[in-house]
Amino acid sequence: MSSFQLYRKHFLPMVLLTGVLLIPSMLLGIGGLIGAEILLFFLMWQVLDGAMALGVIGLAFGLTFPIVGILNTLRSRVFWGAMHIAVLRCLLFFGMIGMMGTPFPINVMMVALWLFSLFAFSLAQPVYMVEQIRGMPALARSFKLVRTKLARVFGVFMIIIIMLELFLQSLMNTFISEDDVERLERLQSGLVTKSQVDYTDIIGLFSQSLEIVIDPYRWSLYLVGIFFFPFAAILLGLLYFDLAHRESGFQLERMEQLSRRLFGAPPQGPQAAEPPERPEGKEQ
Repeated sequence: MSSFQLYRKHFLPMVLLTGVLLIPSMLLGIGGLIGAEILLFFLMWQVLDGAMALGVIGLAFGLTFPIVGILNTLRSRVFWGAMHIAVLRCLLFFGMIGMMGTPFPINVMMVALWLFSLFAFSLAQPVYMVEQIRGMPALARSFKLVRTKLARVFGVFMIIIIMLELFLQSLMNTFISEDDVERLERLQSGLVTKSQVDYTDIIGLFSQSLEIVIDPYRWSLYLVGIFFFPFAAILLGLLYFDLAHRESGFQLERMEQLSRRLFGAPPQGPQAAEPPERPEGKEQ
């Protein structure tokens, strides 16, 4: 079963799980902590990748999408392990961005490493949730899996990024009014036409522009998060299983034991759910 078929068949529980995970960041936004809201939003996005991998395991062994079991799992120390990996990825991400200001050719190397790190460590959350590998070893394990099919992983990751940008831009164009667009254009043109531009001008432009776009951007981001992030997470989860099962040490019995330990035994009898596919199924 493809990722889109899984998403369509289990749309409601996947969206509900995503909404529950994004509630804390939304509460921070309501409290006016915009910076903390955005940071927590992207951290929880990464946690969702691992949560969906657990969901794929449950589905593969005859369960309905185990939203309650996943949330119960995240109530334990498992959540903090997932957050640890998410923070490590963010530190690598922003650390490499900070080093882009270094002299040539080091800055070019940093840009290349930054782009590579985006997808090289994209499977770290499924690795942690399924294999219980924590911290930096989870990132190393993700890199080991990715390098076996580098072009394939890069293609899947670029599909996710392009779809994300398209949905986000479409929603931004829907939420931002024509008057706000004209205000942004006037602010930008006013800055460009000045003979001398100082930091005060730049800061003022940024502040006024932020006031215009912050609410449309927030609502667009949450809508994309709730409805698109589950699909992206399923895509990455199936990609992880597809790469992992190619290794000699991959054991379906271990996956079944994990499913039973976290979610219980599947229902028996004629009303039992038909498993969509083993975890090593196609990711697209």
